[in-house]
Amino acid sequence: MRSFQANWFKEFDWLEYSVAKDEAYCLWCYLFKPDREENTGKNAFTTAGFNNWKKALVVFRAHVGSVGSSHNEATRHCQAFKNQRQSISH
Repeated sequence: MRSFQANWFKEFDWLEYSVAKDEAYCLWCYLFKPDREENTGKNAFTTAGFNNWKKALVVFRAHVGSVGSSHNEATRHCQAFKNQRQSISH
């Protein structure tokens, strides 16, 4: 029987896990998911949750995607939010 592995948190800093639902989510995409056409129907890591543990590592890596992916854009927005003291307006 497969299950969520806590050591996945080391590789995927965006990963969140709900014990009650036994599902994984992407915190960055949940908070800062860009409104892009490529995101239509893709809510496994934002609202629906992910729990196919057999394919977890492959799917997690695919979720991150390339440099211009929506996940990486959400990550940049999250980092900018965390570094508000470095903004010009501050």
